[in-house]
Amino acid sequence: MKEVYIGLNSLGKIMMIISGLSISLVIPIIWFEAAPTLILIPTSVYLLLIGGWAYSRIRGAVLDRITVHREFDEVVEEGSLVEVRISLRNDTGFGIYPLSILDQSPQTAVLVEGSNKHTIYLPPKSEAVIRYKIRVLGVGRHEFGDLYLFTNDLIGAYTIEGVVKNLGKHITCIPLPSERIINYSEANKLLASGLKTTGESGYSYEFKDIREYVPGDDTRHIDWKSTARLGKLMIREEYMETETDIVIVINLTRATLAGRLGRRSYDYISRVAMELVLTQLNTYNRVGIVLTGLYTNVYPLTRVTVDTIPHFARFLGSIPVYLDTKEGYTTNLDVVTRGIGVRGKTLYIFISDLAGRGEAETILSLSRIGHSIMVINPVQKLFDISEMDELEKILYLASTYDVEKTREMNTSKLVSHGIPVIEAGPETMLITILNKLEEFKRLTPT
Repeated sequence: MKEVYIGLNSLGKIMMIISGLSISLVIPIIWFEAAPTLILIPTSVYLLLIGGWAYSRIRGAVLDRITVHREFDEVVEEGSLVEVRISLRNDTGFGIYPLSILDQSPQTAVLVEGSNKHTIYLPPKSEAVIRYKIRVLGVGRHEFGDLYLFTNDLIGAYTIEGVVKNLGKHITCIPLPSERIINYSEANKLLASGLKTTGESGYSYEFKDIREYVPGDDTRHIDWKSTARLGKLMIREEYMETETDIVIVINLTRATLAGRLGRRSYDYISRVAMELVLTQLNTYNRVGIVLTGLYTNVYPLTRVTVDTIPHFARFLGSIPVYLDTKEGYTTNLDVVTRGIGVRGKTLYIFISDLAGRGEAETILSLSRIGHSIMVINPVQKLFDISEMDELEKILYLASTYDVEKTREMNTSKLVSHGIPVIEAGPETMLITILNKLEEFKRLTPT
């Protein structure tokens, strides 16, 4: 979609003033019969303005017919360089010079090569390509603005402006480098071949052992060959494949999304969430993600494969880098269960600073109905003060006293009901969560 505007610029307005002053001077000049040829001054100025207006209408029509495309990689890894390619095609019989281009690149990105401002000559029936590179930091959607085209008439009195909307709108920055998929795929290639087993014994799928029959064993699983060979009843025991549903709930708050891009709390949390997803690659477990708080979205429970990993990463990168951080949100049971596809007992991993309304009650409600719960508190003050000087740290801790008090109350409430709350800062969150998750699996094998 393109909109074209034509208007007088500063030079045109000066010419209008000059012509008006000339008319006011011409009357007394003619009255005294002195230099009557001065009447040509306003006439000439007006003729130039009229001619410029007519020519600007032609240029405006040409500008409206210029085809503009903005191309870039729509999904990139965190910290990547992105080349933005602007192509313009003039299919008319009129050239435009000068043609100035201003592309509104994301304010959250850093321009590292080239420029998003250019002035070019676009001849008739021709194309032009402009390139520049930006670096995107911070997981989420980096929004482009509109693209502007500027040109003038021959005398420079009129400015013709074209606004191109609805080009490529955003870059999705994901928390997962692509090589990690390859590494995890290699580490789990035996799992992909079906060699993954659990520690739980059953009577299906894969052979485990032959043991002597004990009263109460199902006679359908007697191994008759071993029985005949050993002269006593033997039972064939096999591994039973199990499936665990894991739901990662990330609570988005003002504090979670504040800070320097690439070092926000959410940037760390999204990387941890992807690590948790990758640990389930090619297992029988399903993983789902719930974003709640200032932004709500659900990724249903899904088996983790090499094909589905990019979808998990895109989901985590789907939030706008800058949200409307208005105060007031509620985390309730409906938000974290609707559309997720829970079929039975599920392991819920809450990554939350526990400073919001309804969070502790929601977690306790899930625990009461039989779900397993783990709460990770990404101790927000450790994220916020990691780059502050001593005075800033003191002022920050004083201003967030009430929030910290609420966090402590919620934490105490959960711990008193037997729900583990693990605190971690930006440098230790990943290893802490993975260690606690392994411990949790050993304590809760189902």
